[in-house]
Amino acid sequence: MAIPVPPGPHARVIFVGVGQGDCTLIIFPDPPHGTGEVVLIDCGSTKGARCLITTPTQEVVDALTNVKRLLATFVPRKTIDYLFISHADEDHYNLLVRALDGFTVKSAYYTGVLEDYQNGRDKSGGLPNATYRWLQANGAQPLPNSLAFSGPPAGGGTGVPWQYGQPIVRLGTDEGLYAVAANATGTYATRKAKWEKCLAPATDPHEKTRLRKELERYDPNPDSAVLALVYKKAVMVFAADSTVVTEDFILANWAPRLPSANVTLKMGHHGSDTSSRERWIKLIKPQRLTVSSGTKSFNGSGIPKISHLEQVKTWSGVVQPAEPHEYTYFDDRAAPNPSFLVDQTDRGVFTSQLMVNPDWTPTTPDDERFICGTWHLTLDAAGNVMIGY
Repeated sequence: MAIPVPPGPHARVIFVGVGQGDCTLIIFPDPPHGTGEVVLIDCGSTKGARCLITTPTQEVVDALTNVKRLLATFVPRKTIDYLFISHADEDHYNLLVRALDGFTVKSAYYTGVLEDYQNGRDKSGGLPNATYRWLQANGAQPLPNSLAFSGPPAGGGTGVPWQYGQPIVRLGTDEGLYAVAANATGTYATRKAKWEKCLAPATDPHEKTRLRKELERYDPNPDSAVLALVYKKAVMVFAADSTVVTEDFILANWAPRLPSANVTLKMGHHGSDTSSRERWIKLIKPQRLTVSSGTKSFNGSGIPKISHLEQVKTWSGVVQPAEPHEYTYFDDRAAPNPSFLVDQTDRGVFTSQLMVNPDWTPTTPDDERFICGTWHLTLDAAGNVMIGY
């Protein structure tokens, strides 16, 4: 499926194949049709991914190389206007420092508390805590607590460059990139106070140990930043690793109105059934589903499960057929031996695992069984969504 390039002004959303992880690049049209700004949402990967680069020639590379090549191609000015780290899971941030070497980031935001990003495995130049140190050095700010498209402010920081119900990046009267939710559990303030106490020199050492153990049990997924792009007659929702807790928060705080019925959903938590639940799906009614996926096993299962994908399609009722393409899913219905499979079909489902690795053998690690691809969703001036890789 060739990467579409409309003749007129258009926005481009690139779902970057990184294996088990997440990375999305949004490029707005240049003036006078847009701001020309660039947004990067997440930049991480864990386990060994093999990623297909299709231009100018086909080549299989690792996840970091894939991200760097895409940034070099589509961000020639080497400037990221807005960086969002959706939450403190390393498969959403641990390529960041190496991928953005030589780039300027104007504004960076994250969810959770900064100390949540301390991670000894996240290294750059041989030093641990690479993203944590980068966020400190670049003046990154936490997203406001419990933010929603609309509804009463629920706390959080001040001085952010947007208001409730207003886009972060504005393209027109109501077009642009919106923050739908962040820190939805509402625990940011109390957790921040505990981190400050844990790090304070005067705190009793036994209390420090207790606090650190408590804080390390934190699940960052429900606090994931959920963003939405509105462009012409199209809406794209980026759900990161949000869960049903996040969805319930949005449903409680967001007036259920969308500016369009042309909705693409980047499914929460890599297509897991902990998110993309019935009430949320019936509200937004996505016409197409994208999934940043890997072949990582979770207690003998995997994601996205085919049973959940089919359920989401049923709840939506409007998932559209698409040009036949390959995508990978976990066939949890194939008892007693469920496994990852690749299929070619006309379903409106697009996962970043595109095809079977032709060099794979039973002795090859399972996470190298499939090859990633990078989906390009191009939105033209009429609001049409064209897809290719």
